[in-house]
Amino acid sequence: MQEQAVNRFYSDERTRGRVHGAINDYLGFHDESNGGDVETRKAGYTTMINHYYDLVTDFYEHGWAKSFHFAPRFNSESFDASLARSEHFFALKLGLAPGMKVLDVG
Repeated sequence: MQEQAVNRFYSDERTRGRVHGAINDYLGFHDESNGGDVETRKAGYTTMINHYYDLVTDFYEHGWAKSFHFAPRFNSESFDASLARSEHFFALKLGLAPGMKVLDVG
């Protein structure tokens, strides 16, 4: 079942392979029947945490593209349109011009 969900979620084979590997590694840290005990998790925390955030980032990018934020929606407005409107609003308020870059840190 896990494989089917990943295959539907990721159409690119290279990405799918990377995601399969990350999922298997991450789940392995919690699979006590396969050596995934507390000491194994402690020894592999960096890998485990990196896999977790990589997977979560992929999931959010799938749902929100590169926009990791929410925006209020008008009754007849699509999700994508609400994000675009919100981004344009903030760009206008900040006085941004083409070519300028912004870092949104939360």
